Amino acid sequence: MSRSTDRAPRFGGAQAEPHQILTEMWKHAIPGADAREKRHRSMVEWSAWRQRTAKALGALGDADTETFLEEQAKATKDTHVRDACTAAAGAIAKRLAPK
Repeated sequence: MSRSTDRAPRFGGAQAEPHQILTEMWKHAIPGADAREKRHRSMVEWSAWRQRTAKALGALGDADTETFLEEQAKATKDTHVRDACTAAAGAIAKRLAPK
């Protein structure tokens, strides 16, 4: 196995939903982002990716995804990511609310 394959996120099977794949990719990328924290360009790209992904998760996610986004909003120092996560979690809550 190559090194990149060894570090690839595991999705729990071939039937993973898109929101599960995105969430696992996010979780898998956190340690690498922490290691590159002092590199401005890397952090700008990481921030932009998380903002776009949060928006996608808001449209696709389930209750577990909502919880993940709420946790990420609390954990990040990046206000743009925090706002994106909070908005996406709110979109999920609204979509999942009984009508």
